[in-house]
Formats: sequence, structure tokens, C-alpha cells
Amino acid sequence: MNEKEQERLKKEAKDYLYRYIEAGQDVYCVLNSVSNSGMTRHITVLLPICLDGNKQIINISYYVASLLGYKFGKENSVVVGGCGMDMGFHIINSLSIALFGLEQTRHLKNNWL
Repeated sequence: MNEKEQERLKKEAKDYLYRYIEAGQDVYCVLNSVSNSGMTRHITVLLPICLDGNKQIINISYYVASLLGYKFGKENSVVVGGCGMDMGFHIINSLSIALFGLEQTRHLKNNWL
């Protein structure tokens, strides 16, 4: 995938996420798997929304991975490397900064399921 296609995917992902995410909203993470070395995690990112009066939970992992430049795993999850910190927090904090900038009062709230 070339640079132009990556930028197009990032823009589409950002536009999609802006439709559903509001500043300060709760976003949920589910740890699907950890590699044997402990250096790679597959984390599903879920968002509770209300559409036409019906409460739903949608999987936004593909859009989060596209926006942040992570791989999208076969478990419908964000594939993130590293250890020694809360990687769910890292994903949600990075998403928050990508959508709303560095303003602390607008950050998304990370929760684990």
C-alpha cells in the first residue's frame, strides 16, 4: 500500500470515528491474545452507541488500526507491540490525541472488559 492510499484510509477512518465518538466518551478494550514472548497483543476496541433509540456496541478496531497505523488482526482486533505498560490505555490515548488533540479535558476514557 502506497503513501497516498494510507492517507486516504486514515481520512476515511477519522471521518467514520467522528460520526460516533464524542470527547470524553467511554471506550472499551478486550484483550484477545498475547504472543508467547509477551511483546504483541491483539486488542478489540468497542464503542457503546445509541442508534435510533437502540443501544449497541460496535467494534471500531479496524478504524482505530487504520487511523493509528497499526495492523488489523484476524481476531478483528488491533495488533499492538510492546510491553511494560497498559497497551489498551496506549491505544485509547493515541486515538484520543488523533481525534481531539492534546487537550486533556477532551480525552476518551479507557475501560477494560
